[in-house]
Amino acid sequence: MKLYLFISFIIFLNTPGFADEQRLRTAFKSKNGQYTIKLNKNKWQLRNKKGKVLYSIPDNSYTSMTILVSDNGENLVVINDFVEGFQFQNRIGLRFFNNGTLSKNYMITDLIADSCNISQSVWHSSWLVEDFGFIKSDSSFSIATYEFNEFEFDTKSGAIIKKDKPQAFDDNTVIVMTEFDKHEKTDSVSLKIIKQISGISILKNGSIISTNAYGQGRWRTILMIKNKKDVTPNRFRNKIFLNRCLS
Repeated sequence: MKLYLFISFIIFLNTPGFADEQRLRTAFKSKNGQYTIKLNKNKWQLRNKKGKVLYSIPDNSYTSMTILVSDNGENLVVINDFVEGFQFQNRIGLRFFNNGTLSKNYMITDLIADSCNISQSVWHSSWLVEDFGFIKSDSSFSIATYEFNEFEFDTKSGAIIKKDKPQAFDDNTVIVMTEFDKHEKTDSVSLKIIKQISGISILKNGSIISTNAYGQGRWRTILMIKNKKDVTPNRFRNKIFLNRCLS
C-alpha cells in the first residue's frame, strides 16, 4: 500500500496538467537564436539578432501560451498549451502567423473530439503532449493530442497536412486508460479499464495483456494495446493523465 501511494504521488507530481501556478512568459526565441519575439505593452515584436523590429502581432493573452519562432523568423505558431480555466468552447488552440499576418487558427474543439480527454489542475487544463515543434526544416509543425492523434501542419499556411493515429494503430488496436498491478517476475498484467479513448472495444476488465515497460507496483496510465500487447509509442508513454469526466 505504501509503495502504491508513493508511486501515485510521483506520477501526480510529474503529470502534465497538475501544476497549479499561473504562467507568465514575455519572450521567446527561435531555436537557432537568431530571432526573438518579446511582449511590448499590447503587442509582440519580432526582432533579429541586431535588434531590428521586423514585424509585430497584437497580444491576445499569449503570456500563458507558448510561441514558437521558425529559424528564418518568418513564421510563428502560438500554442494554447496551458488553458486557463476549464472551458474549451470558443478557445483557440493554435494560431499560425506568416510575417506578422494571421494565416490560420484552430479551435481546440477542432483538434480534440471529446472534451473529456484532457487533464485539469486547480488552475489550468491541458490537451496536447509537450513535444510539439517545427519539423522538416521548419516547413511543417507537429503536435500530438491526448487522444493519440498526431497532426502535421504547413507552417506557412497553417493547413493540416496529416492527421493520423500512431503507425502501429489498426483495427486490432485499442487505446485505454487503465489500472493494473505489475509484478517483477512476469510481464503479464490484468487490466482494470477506466476509460476507452479510441479503437473497437476488444478489452474488458480482467483482460490479460503483456507489457515490459513498467516495474513492480500499481500503475494508472494510458496504453495503446495491439493483439494483447502494450505497443504505446514513447511519444505518449506516461505523459498523459486524464482526470476530467471520471466518476
